Amino acid sequence: MIGAERRNRLGRVVLDAIWSDGGRLTLLQLRALYAVANEGSFAAAAVALGCSQPAVSQRIASIERRLGVVLVRRTSGQRQVRLTDAGVALVNAAEQVQVILRTATRHIQDMRDGREPTVRIGVFSSVAVRVMPLVLAATRTQRLPCRIKPVEVDDDVRLQELLRYGEIDIAFVIFPLQSGEAHGLELFSDPFILLAPRTAPLASVARVRPADLRGLPMVCLTSEQLEVAAELRRQGIEPNWVFGTDKIHVVEPLVAADVGYSIVPQLALGQRHPGVMRFSLSEIVSPREIGIAWPPHHPRLGLLLRVADVIRGVCADPADILPPIDEPGCASREPAVLRLQ
Repeated sequence: MIGAERRNRLGRVVLDAIWSDGGRLTLLQLRALYAVANEGSFAAAAVALGCSQPAVSQRIASIERRLGVVLVRRTSGQRQVRLTDAGVALVNAAEQVQVILRTATRHIQDMRDGREPTVRIGVFSSVAVRVMPLVLAATRTQRLPCRIKPVEVDDDVRLQELLRYGEIDIAFVIFPLQSGEAHGLELFSDPFILLAPRTAPLASVARVRPADLRGLPMVCLTSEQLEVAAELRRQGIEPNWVFGTDKIHVVEPLVAADVGYSIVPQLALGQRHPGVMRFSLSEIVSPREIGIAWPPHHPRLGLLLRVADVIRGVCADPADILPPIDEPGCASREPAVLRLQ
C-alpha cells in the first residue's frame, strides 16, 4: 500500500495526463483499468464490461505506453493480477473523474429544470438533531442560492465513503479524516460524558478520577463501545459491560434504573432524565473532534465553501450546540437555550 500523500501526488500527475494533450487517456481506457482493479482479473473485467478479454488488455497496454509506466503486474500462470503504485494512483484518479462527471451532470440537470442546486450534507444522528436545524435556519436567513438536503448515516467511515464517491457533497465527520483526498475543517470538540444514577455515591464526588470508574457496571452505546473501551484501557481500566444498546434515548433511563453507568459523547445526549447526573470525563477520555469535509474538485466548490462557512459560524460556540452537563458534586443546572449566531 502507498501513503495518502504519495497516492495524491501520483493522482495529480495522472489527472494532468487525462486532461492534457488533447485527451491522451479516454474514459473507455479508464473504465477498463477500473474494472480490472475491482474484478481482480482481465477475464472478469471483460465480463463486467461486456467486451472481450483482448480488448481489455489492449486498452490497458495503450495507457501504459502513453504514460510510460507499468500499471498492472501480470503473473505467469495465474489469473489474478495486482496493481502497481502507478496503477493504484490511476484508479484513484479515475474515481475522481467519475465523481466529477456524475456531480456535474446532476447540477446541469438542476439548471435545465430551473431548480436551485441541491447540497447534500451527510450527518450522523446527533448532528442531525443538534446541529442541522441551526444550519438549515442559517442558510435560509443568509439566502444561500441552494437547497440543503440532510442525509443521515450512523457510520463515520460510511459517510466518508459516500463523500468520496460523490453521493453527498459535504459530510460531518470525526477527525482525523480517513482519506487524504478530501478537504476538511475542524469545528468543535465533543467531550465524553459519564452518566451516573443521581443516588449513586459517585454523584457527590468533587472530581471524577480514573480510579472511580474501575469495576463500575457499564451500559454501552454500541456505536461508541470500541472507542470508549480503548480509552478506558489506556487508563488501565477494563470495561465492565452489563448492557448494550444502539439507541441513545434509552441509555439515560437505564442509568436512572441503576442498570449501570454509561459513557457517551456529549453531543449525543438527549432529553435530561431527572434521575441521572452528567459529568465531564475530559481529563480521562479524549474528546471526539467534529468537523466537515468536502471534495476539492467539486463542480460547485464555491457554493460548498459558502455552505461550509455557514456551518462554521453555527458551530463557532459549542455551548450553543452541546447539551448541558453537571458539575461533580453539584445539583444539575437548568438546560441552556440554543442560540443562533
